[in-house]
Amino acid sequence: MKREKKLRFEDKNKKKALFTYFYLFFLAFKLAFPFKMCYIHIIKQSKNKWRLNK
Repeated sequence: MKREKKLRFEDKNKKKALFTYFYLFFLAFKLAFPFKMCYIHIIKQSKNKWRLNK
């Protein structure tokens, strides 16, 4: 009886951990997306400047 309860508890914890990891990943992606766009824009601009200077 005790063993079964323990297993169930561990399973719940695993599911919780997976959910939290997924949620954190989702948040990070959401936050990183606009930064990524800015980063790409800056790289493009710097490449254009480099070409003009050459």
